[in-house]
Amino acid sequence: MNIRRVFSITLLIGGLIASFLLNVSSSCADNVVSVCVDGSDIADTQFINRMIKDVSRKNSSKVCFVGGSRNDLKFFKNASSLKSASKTDLGSADIIFVKNLKTTINLNKPAFALDCQSLKHCPTCFGVLFWRNGRAMVMIFEERLKKLGIQLPSTYSSYIDSEQYSPCR
Repeated sequence: MNIRRVFSITLLIGGLIASFLLNVSSSCADNVVSVCVDGSDIADTQFINRMIKDVSRKNSSKVCFVGGSRNDLKFFKNASSLKSASKTDLGSADIIFVKNLKTTINLNKPAFALDCQSLKHCPTCFGVLFWRNGRAMVMIFEERLKKLGIQLPSTYSSYIDSEQYSPCR
């Protein structure tokens, strides 16, 4: 594994980092939970909000989240007020985030994994955010970007790498 090619990002969002993806629950419910939200400032980090805009090429996007439990919904702002999404909602999403998946799910939409486990179960995931040694790491896979027809700005070049270097394999 080529560690030099994995770049860390610093999430400078004051107190929000505590609520962003710090789900210490090790178990995943059998039922998949999904919610959707429309808007431009959806997630708790600037990096994810910028990526949503760059992938969807819209200022205001429909973003869905599929997770193993309600606790995984901490990713979204105002998560407690979000209602469950239907298959129609998921079908109209611009991008879907996944976390704590235990079974393979085919979303037919660009998706981004919020843990290594979900990356293995989601063939449409073009990247992953994971934690290593207490640091947030992002990898975006050039093979999957090409397969999905996604072109990202050059500002993402330090995050784009071949899937063969993924520590999530």
